[in-house]
Amino acid sequence: VTSIYDTSQAAGYYQAAVRYAHGKDIATADRILIELLRDPRGDMFWMIPAIGTYLQGKDKMSPDARAAMRNAWKNYAPYRGDTENHWCMYYSSLFLAAEQWPNLSGSEWYNGKSSEENLREAKEYLIHWMKITTTIGQGEFDSPDYFPEYAMPMILLSQFAKDPEMQTRGTMMTDYIFADFAAEHLAG
Repeated sequence: VTSIYDTSQAAGYYQAAVRYAHGKDIATADRILIELLRDPRGDMFWMIPAIGTYLQGKDKMSPDARAAMRNAWKNYAPYRGDTENHWCMYYSSLFLAAEQWPNLSGSEWYNGKSSEENLREAKEYLIHWMKITTTIGQGEFDSPDYFPEYAMPMILLSQFAKDPEMQTRGTMMTDYIFADFAAEHLAG
């Protein structure tokens, strides 16, 4: 699955993330990441690949690449969006980012909130969304186009959340989303 990205010469977050994850061609990953972060864009659709790339590479990337990522989360103000999948991506990314950069004041974040405030707000929303999803269902139910927008945030929480409760919730929701998708698409 990842081989298409680790050999691609295209400059994308996934190309950088796979290189970091594989420990392969780190200099190229750094170059790609720094270039992309010069002008971040894409709102919550930026947040997921950006934090995923950081989490895969934070221990391997150069200080310049780490600084570029941190600077992006300080200065680029991604729009939260207005639908369920947008909020899932936004708050999952914000939660993971706030865990990575704890104890920062609001002046160090794009939204003027401290790391603790961002962490608390994101966790509260995610737990609320998980309860709604597993009791009465999703608002954007049965859309195969939105499957990645729910799966990616939950997989990232499952793999990288420092908070054990949120890591478990991410794992459980990943299983739930995959099972729900499978049940809806078994017969094509």
